[in-house]
Amino acid sequence: MELMQACAQVKKRLEQLDFHSFWPGFAPCPFAIYDSEFAVLDGKQMPRPEGFYANTALEHEGRWIAIWKLEEGTDLDILASKLVHEMFHAFQYTRGESRFPKEMEALFTYGMEPEYFAMKYEEDLTLAGLCEAYLPEGYRHFLKIRAGRKAAYPLQYAYDSAIECIEGTAQYVELMALKALAPEKYARACGRLLTRLKDPKGMVPVRPLCYDAGAALLLLCKEQGLPVCMEVGVVDTYLVEVPPVTQKTALPAHEQVRREIQERREAFSRLIQTAAMRAPLAQGDFKLLGGNVYSAMYMEGYVYTEYFLMYEGETGAVTLEGNFLLEMAGRRIRTIWRLD
Repeated sequence: MELMQACAQVKKRLEQLDFHSFWPGFAPCPFAIYDSEFAVLDGKQMPRPEGFYANTALEHEGRWIAIWKLEEGTDLDILASKLVHEMFHAFQYTRGESRFPKEMEALFTYGMEPEYFAMKYEEDLTLAGLCEAYLPEGYRHFLKIRAGRKAAYPLQYAYDSAIECIEGTAQYVELMALKALAPEKYARACGRLLTRLKDPKGMVPVRPLCYDAGAALLLLCKEQGLPVCMEVGVVDTYLVEVPPVTQKTALPAHEQVRREIQERREAFSRLIQTAAMRAPLAQGDFKLLGGNVYSAMYMEGYVYTEYFLMYEGETGAVTLEGNFLLEMAGRRIRTIWRLD
């Protein structure tokens, strides 16, 4: 479908939605749909602006807008709901949302401890079960697991909880938009969300499942009338408060999760070995400016980023599309390999 037609069809869908009913104070913002050559914004087609990468919210010519790259065969109901997701990020930025995590810092410090992921998997399994059949004692158990995770792994807990507040909320309003536009597609999307929460193979990369956990937690709390933070702005709490830890909660070992994490570590080591046999794209001393934080990984002194890379080269900022492996010297890039 060509861009102008897609924009017109999406605009009609967005005009049907009551944004405030999804989240207090939430309102739509301008949006753009683009492809590899052109973009449509405010009903006008133009050459694709330099800053249009990925699907996101960004400040463009003095205002926050939502952008989405149009792919062949895109479902327009789903595209409209995805733009609502990105509009919510614009809403967060304009409200001065304070819980955005420091992504580059988290990339280097998060860690890949199998014990942590086993604990997080038990929490996600419990959350999925509560969404399917709620029991008050089950929710109390969920909060105890969550409190134990916070106490044992405060750095990872803080990052995951921040992503729930930023991306889980955006995914929640995305689902609310889809529910208003196409209830049957909403039901299927919720089913897939719960399936992902129960899949031990989905623990890494860590960021995507935090979207699902945050959205599922909001769906559960809203449906059951449980306390949940609906503030956007300068906020010092996460979605739900956890009780103090009085004793350690016994949890299943989840050996399958531990194996999955170990296999991911081994696969990353093989990727490093394979890349080292290729000619590098660039070598030097470069500042890492950005990458695809959705699925970026750091291990053994190397960073992997999908779809794009931003770094400061000898003549200024460089943005590349593709998949890349970076050999790091501390927090700076020493070698860049293109992997696609």
